[in-house]
Amino acid sequence: MSTWFVLSTALVVLAVYGPGPNSVVVPSTGQNLSIIISAPPGGSTVDMPPGTAQVEGNCAIGTVPGQPLCVLYVLDVSGSTDRDFMTANGIAYVDANGNGMGSYGTPDAGDNFNAASADTEAGEVLDGEIAGVLSLHTSIGNPSNVRVGLEAFASAGAAADVGLAGGMQFFLTPPQLDANALFGPDIEEVVRTFRSEFTTPSGGSILKFTPVSQATLGSSTNFKSALGVMNSQLLNCTGPKQNIVFFLSDGESNSGFRCDPMPTQRRWRAI
Repeated sequence: MSTWFVLSTALVVLAVYGPGPNSVVVPSTGQNLSIIISAPPGGSTVDMPPGTAQVEGNCAIGTVPGQPLCVLYVLDVSGSTDRDFMTANGIAYVDANGNGMGSYGTPDAGDNFNAASADTEAGEVLDGEIAGVLSLHTSIGNPSNVRVGLEAFASAGAAADVGLAGGMQFFLTPPQLDANALFGPDIEEVVRTFRSEFTTPSGGSILKFTPVSQATLGSSTNFKSALGVMNSQLLNCTGPKQNIVFFLSDGESNSGFRCDPMPTQRRWRAI
């Protein structure tokens, strides 16, 4: 991951440490920052008329954040995400976050990441999606120049309200903000309320901070709607910035405009 979110300061001076590779552990994230001069060798001299200059380099990670980043997590909550990843004779064997739970267990064994929203089923596809977002979000750290938002989609997409303030909060910053001091960072609190139901009434929903109903999201899988909402939501992250989207789904789009492979021809068609 790039180093834009690091808040501590590190300095690598190649003239002192040699051509490398040299590395340093970034205290705020535990990540390794490595750098190397491949050519010309460090400490050598190069012609720079009217004389020569010695090759030196440095890399600094400072407390001043770089270009603002808008990070958006888009999660599939269609009916199929209410099911186990894989089953053997009806027994789930899904370990959504790699902690050793859910391996050839009893029905609904595994991780239940939206239990706080009254979901009683563990080891669902949606649990895997939420686990991915939780891990990724933790890795981002808490830089002031990163804004983070959430979207859920099924037959239709909908932005999640990720803040406690009045009106719709499409993005919040810093990423680990916990405005209500409950249930951890607000982004994590909201994504844990994403629900999917395969049985009647089927469909996805969002319970916080502004509820989005099953009637709005539906139960099919519509990438076109999801991408449309994604583009609209990113417009709410204003100013010069870089957009980064993580799109999580368990399969292909089965409603609206989609790409469908034609088995007898090596091309794709829109249907």
